[in-house]
Amino acid sequence: MVYTNETVVFYYKSYSSLSKIYPVYGPSHGGTLITVTGDDFDDQVFCYIDKIKVKPVRVNKTICVCEAPRHRPM
Repeated sequence: MVYTNETVVFYYKSYSSLSKIYPVYGPSHGGTLITVTGDDFDDQVFCYIDKIKVKPVRVNKTICVCEAPRHRPM
């Protein structure tokens, strides 16, 4: 959304809400497709899995699917 008052312009982005993540665990070698359901997802949504930022493989307004990376022990 864009709001303006003559010379002042700012942007407002409402945050997505989450309702379910499935599955909640998977093998350490990665590759598990994780489905996140909620509301207001857009093309800028991403997942953090094992502290790694992951771009989704599929997104619509209510579903985001990310592939889990290989686990890296600390």
